[in-house]
Amino acid sequence: MGKASVGLSKKQLEIITATATKTAAEEYNKRHQGQKKKDYNWRLRNIKLLLKNYRNLKLYCDEIVKDLTILEPFLNLMGGKALDIKAMTETEVKTEVMMKYVDNVLEVYERACKEGTSEDHRRYRIIRDMYLNPTKITIEKISEKYNTDRSTIYREVNRACETLGVLMFGMDGVEDIFQR
Repeated sequence: MGKASVGLSKKQLEIITATATKTAAEEYNKRHQGQKKKDYNWRLRNIKLLLKNYRNLKLYCDEIVKDLTILEPFLNLMGGKALDIKAMTETEVKTEVMMKYVDNVLEVYERACKEGTSEDHRRYRIIRDMYLNPTKITIEKISEKYNTDRSTIYREVNRACETLGVLMFGMDGVEDIFQR
């Protein structure tokens, strides 16, 4: 017995191909947009983490003992190397390099804000007061200082973080702003 074959016309194949291509492109774009949103959220989150931990990271760079080899006798007394001196040194160097970069970005941001509008300048002062000054100031005191409510302060911080994202991440930061 011969097999019965069901054939599709050329027009039907074109319709199926066009539909499949369109569906695949839409799915790709949807996933690509989702990844861009994740990247944006990741960058914004990291900027905020850097700002929130700025004082501690500066202390780490300025105050942590630079010569970690002084720990070796202590570690030997403990019966071995409980801590990896080399890894600790590498972490310290990475942190110092990162903080120099962050400080440079913050200096550029400060100059840009001072040359910008009064809102830009206020935005920098809010960031400075909230995260950069050696003495921490509460959100309530910052709100009082700038005669505004907490939500406005947080909104200004978010705007500052968007600009800092551009300064830290270049074109990826710019694309984040336009994609939102």
